Amino acid sequence: DRCAISFNSTCSFNEMTRLLSSRSLLILKGEQTLQLLQGIVTRDVRILQEKSVAASLILDKNGRIADEIVMRKRENEVLMECASQRRILLKNMLERYRLRKKVTIEESDESVLWSEEREEEDAVIDPRVEALGWRVYRRANGEKEGDEEYREKRYSLGVGEGEELIGLLPWHSNGDLLGQVSANKGCYVGQELTARTATQGLLRRRIVPFTTDSTATGDVLHPDGKKVGKIVASSSSRGLVMLSLSSIDKDLRSSNGISILPSLPNWMKGVDLSKVHV
Repeated sequence: DRCAISFNSTCSFNEMTRLLSSRSLLILKGEQTLQLLQGIVTRDVRILQEKSVAASLILDKNGRIADEIVMRKRENEVLMECASQRRILLKNMLERYRLRKKVTIEESDESVLWSEEREEEDAVIDPRVEALGWRVYRRANGEKEGDEEYREKRYSLGVGEGEELIGLLPWHSNGDLLGQVSANKGCYVGQELTARTATQGLLRRRIVPFTTDSTATGDVLHPDGKKVGKIVASSSSRGLVMLSLSSIDKDLRSSNGISILPSLPNWMKGVDLSKVHV
């Protein structure tokens, strides 16, 4: 039975592989694809000539996050993973930047699949945090939905995606720590402000995960009533908060009255979070 063979990417043989409906793909093809991307994304796309996958941000002209992506180099094309609800917006954005470059940009009918362990030969480890697991890009074949499980894992690791990040500065979203920003890649949209803020002063806040017993929203308050952060995303048990670094590991409360406990995931421990690391 070919479906019982390890690392078979053509059939749904492993129940641990999950379909992520919240994530979708664009396909970029053409001889100037990498040239186009190099002028738009925050990651140096030349890394795709060495590694098959890389994470990146796309900024607006003011240096704030306009989108987040994962790029996979495959033969003569680049797959671009993004939030499903933002795929059309991202496609339109790329087409505006394309101008006359010889690049086609299309929606892919392949899916984003995820597993905590490597289940298929074509799987790639998440380029942001390895603990987030493995991704496969292919047509779905009856896999169960895994968005809720994936979201909880992502929240536990402090990794924001899609709408959660729009309008934030890349350092506040941990873009430096997640390998989404390259220091010396040349010009790209929003690069000037990003380069300037990387060397000016200290960071006072970042996105960190929290645990809770109910869905938290709004601002985050210290017991003395002082505002120390803002909820970025929340489920009924976990979430992400943009938080003052001095308030990590303290019992806090959201403005809708929910108790939250922020803490650092293992991959962030021992890092000087007040500095930009690129």
